[in-house]
Amino acid sequence: MTLVIVDDEVFIVEMMKAIIDWEGLGLVLAGTAYDGMEACKLIEAEKPDIVITDIRLPGIDGLGVIRTCYMREDHCRFIVISGYRQFEYAQTAMSYGVKEYLLKPIKEQDINRALKKMIEEIEVERVVKDS
Repeated sequence: MTLVIVDDEVFIVEMMKAIIDWEGLGLVLAGTAYDGMEACKLIEAEKPDIVITDIRLPGIDGLGVIRTCYMREDHCRFIVISGYRQFEYAQTAMSYGVKEYLLKPIKEQDINRALKKMIEEIEVERVVKDS
């Protein structure tokens, strides 16, 4: 399965790349983006299975990226990371199908748990779809 990481902070992108259990989860990095417009283009081009995105991004924010993908009917799943605890952000994200909303600073076990859960859901959906 493929994964895209979106955050305007290079440090966060590099940290995520370091703490994700790529081999154990069977994930491949499809690319990284540092703003919302770049993220939308990358997601459309790469068609990743999972996208990890920050809420606050230059240009189009994370919710805008999610909304764009939802409207285009891209079939990727999102994990939202944010330094903001406002319920409105999480509520809006959930209205577009986001199931994971993690607060910064991100803990290695939290991101890997969320990814594992998401991968399992995708695998179950694929089996049902192929039956």
